[in-house]
Amino acid sequence: MLKINDFTHKRIGGDSRLQAFRDVLEYNNIRLSTKICFGLGEGIFFKFLDSYPNTSIITMIGRNSDTEETLCGNLGINMVCHEETNIHKAKMILINRLEKYMPTIIDVDINALDYSDKLPNIDNMHSVVVIGFDEKEDKFAIIDSISDDPIWIESKKLDKARNSILCTFLPKNKWYDLDFANYKSYLTLNAYLSSIKSACLHMKSRLFDTGINGMINLFNEFNERYNEFRGNNLDDASKELFNLNLLHFGSQIKNSESSNSFYRSLYSEYLKRLYLFTDIEFFNEYSSKCNKIALIWKRLGDFLTNADESLMSRATYFINTFSEIIHMEDEFFTNLYEGLNQFDLKRR
Repeated sequence: MLKINDFTHKRIGGDSRLQAFRDVLEYNNIRLSTKICFGLGEGIFFKFLDSYPNTSIITMIGRNSDTEETLCGNLGINMVCHEETNIHKAKMILINRLEKYMPTIIDVDINALDYSDKLPNIDNMHSVVVIGFDEKEDKFAIIDSISDDPIWIESKKLDKARNSILCTFLPKNKWYDLDFANYKSYLTLNAYLSSIKSACLHMKSRLFDTGINGMINLFNEFNERYNEFRGNNLDDASKELFNLNLLHFGSQIKNSESSNSFYRSLYSEYLKRLYLFTDIEFFNEYSSKCNKIALIWKRLGDFLTNADESLMSRATYFINTFSEIIHMEDEFFTNLYEGLNQFDLKRR
C-alpha cells in the first residue's frame, strides 16, 4: 500500500480547489490560510455564462478561475496543469507520484463520486488531492474539502469522475504539478498591494460578461424578463425558465463557499488579515465595507432559495438587491483601487 501519512488536512469547507492547493502548500511547509490564498490569488471576481447548452440556464461565478495559478505565480511557484487522455496512463501517473511521496491535485466530476450527495449541488467540477493507493483493493485515498479524513474510492470510479463528459467544465484527467524551486519565502507589502490592484482591475473589466460590466449586462437581461413577467407577457415555459434561473443563482451564491456570500466574505477576511499584519487602517476600513457587501449577497442567496416565497417576490427581490450590489461593488472597487495611490508601490 502506498500512502502519504504525513499529509495533514483540516476540513475548512467551501471551495474545494482552494482547499486542495492550500493543503498541498502546507505539505510543502508553506502555511497560508485560505483567506490569504484567495486574496493573493486575486480571487474576487464576477462572470456569467451559459451553464448548459440549449437550456438558457445562466451560471454566475464569484471567483476567478485562475486564482490558484495566480497564487502560485505570486509565490514564485511554477504551476503546470497536465492532461492525459489515456485512462491507464493517467492512473499510473498518480501511482508513480505517490511512490515519490508527491500528493497530486486532480479535478473530478462530483456526481461520479460515491459520496456526491454530501457535496453542494452547484456544478460538477470538484478538486481533490490523491494521497494513497491500495493495490489489493484497487482503491485510491483522496483528501476532499468535505471530510477530515481520507476517503477511499475505487480506481474505476475515480477514472469515471476524472473523465466525465457531463461536467460544466470538463476535468479531462487533469492533474497539477507544482515546482517550488523559486518559491518566495518572504513577500513584501508591495506584493499584497499589487494583488489588490489586479483584483480591482479584473472587476473593472470592459468585457461584456465580466466584472461590474458583466453584472450590469446580466441585470439588464433579467430586468427585461422581469418586466415581461410583470406584464404577464411570458408563456409558462418562459416563466419556468425564469424561475429556474433565480433558483440557480440562489444555489450558486449559497454553495460557492462556506460563508454563503459569493466569496465576498472571504475577500473581506483577506483585507482584515492584512490589517492585522500591518496595522494599516486602510485595510480594516475596506474589510468592513466588503463585509457589508458580503452580507447582502448572503441575504440574496437565502431569499432566492426560499420555497415559501412566490416567484414574483423572489424576482422583485433579485432585481432590487442585485441593483444595489452592483452600485456597492462598483463604488467599492473604484475607491479601493484609487486608495492604493496613497502607497508608493515602487518603494516597498
